[in-house]
Amino acid sequence: DMYFQPLVSLRKRVIDSLPHPDLYVPEVDEISFINNHCGAAGESIGIFSGDDLIAYAMLGLPEDEGESTFAHALDIGSTPLNETAYLSSCMVLPGFRGHGLQRALISSRMTLARVLGRGRCMAIVSPHNHISRQNLLDSGLHLIGTRDVEGHMRQIMSSLPGTPPHDWRELAEVDACDVETQAELVERGFLGFAQT
Repeated sequence: DMYFQPLVSLRKRVIDSLPHPDLYVPEVDEISFINNHCGAAGESIGIFSGDDLIAYAMLGLPEDEGESTFAHALDIGSTPLNETAYLSSCMVLPGFRGHGLQRALISSRMTLARVLGRGRCMAIVSPHNHISRQNLLDSGLHLIGTRDVEGHMRQIMSSLPGTPPHDWRELAEVDACDVETQAELVERGFLGFAQT
């Protein structure tokens, strides 16, 4: 595929440029990961400047609880896997950041998920990845928990179809990297959401 190598190259360039090693951890098998998002098990969306790939985003479409999905790491509750989509990966080259491309790619994937009959979108994000987390929160996802995912602590984000408007009687401010307190609050029924 003519876009496969540019995708591999973009991922390497972005990962190599990250200021914190936990912001995004490369896959054990990068080639399989990309292949899993270019067929029946997923979709990939690219943004180009001329012929150059400058940003992309992946949408996972699980059908079972295999290791190729996030299902083994997430508690998805009553939503069947075949009605769930994963906002798997999104990267923008450094020179093109700050123009809303990540938010556009989140919105595009959520729309595609709905078109494909996937009413719930989920994502995982590093506690250190403040920009991605805020973009996910601003796009309508909520922080619903924290988990160790393959040796890395991750925040679990989910869209919650049918959630009523926020009418919180109690609010709590928590440091973005304080995953222990976040886990305790989620156990008490709190949800993480974007500040307004």
